[in-house]
Amino acid sequence: MAATHFTALLTGSIDTRSKLGTCPLAIPELRVVSDAAVTTFLRAFGTPTSP
Repeated sequence: MAATHFTALLTGSIDTRSKLGTCPLAIPELRVVSDAAVTTFLRAFGTPTSP
């Protein structure tokens, strides 16, 4: 289930931004999207850190 959520976080935003693949995205934009997906995923599913 977690892998499905991660995939949705990553591909959903890319599909929307690229108009379902019809407009290519620049590498910096792909990095922003992937960084946000990883950050969100780790907040939801990662191991809690101590303060």
